[in-house]
Amino acid sequence: MFIAMVSCFLIFAAPLTIVDIREHRLPNGLVLALGMSLALCAVTDALVTQELHLHQESMVLVLALVVVAAATSLFARASIGMGDVKLLLALIPIFALVAMPLVVTALWFGSIAALITLAMRRMFWRTPLHSPIAFGPFLLLSAGLPLALRIVN
Repeated sequence: MFIAMVSCFLIFAAPLTIVDIREHRLPNGLVLALGMSLALCAVTDALVTQELHLHQESMVLVLALVVVAAATSLFARASIGMGDVKLLLALIPIFALVAMPLVVTALWFGSIAALITLAMRRMFWRTPLHSPIAFGPFLLLSAGLPLALRIVN
């Protein structure tokens, strides 16, 4: 079932990334389809193997981040968008596959990549500091890291 989860992730990651970069929005239909397919893969894996290989502490951490991100999106203008919040919620089954330190590392890695992108845009294209950035691709990058590490191991 892990291969199915990777396949679902790859199928939806490309169009979500392209749309977010072009339009600065994440379509609800694609995010919902990604979340439902990942959840279905996780539940099917648990039923087939008769074991639940999910890390509850990782799920709680990402759920807490979703709550903080949603509050930030609602109360702070020009911050993370609700599409990014929904995407983070949809990616919980992937983050639940790994222990909490790897989740923190993956999210940190994605955030650092976003900061580097902002700095490069500022240096090379002279964009203003307050110009929006598509954060969805960096969340997808953060989710791809645990998948890649699990494939390697």
